[in-house]
Amino acid sequence: MTNLDVKEGDIIQSFCVMLDAMAERYNYLPSEVLARATTLDIQIFDIANKHKTLAQERAKDPNYKPVPKMRQEDLAAMLARVRARDGSKT
Repeated sequence: MTNLDVKEGDIIQSFCVMLDAMAERYNYLPSEVLARATTLDIQIFDIANKHKTLAQERAKDPNYKPVPKMRQEDLAAMLARVRARDGSKT
């Protein structure tokens, strides 16, 4: 399925599910969320929900290995190598 295959009903259903979840989280009626929420509220809710879902999926996956944290010195050295290779001064 591509984005072009999405039907209007699917979009409305997804929006209703998100609206219901926001209302449940913030203890409002869906109509109150609809009246009060801004696009920023909706974006933050969506990103937080995706992050939560991803964290839950990772917790269930026995093969998941987190990306190791890199030291600042190592990152700076990598950046210096790229700049030297590309002739970049910034």
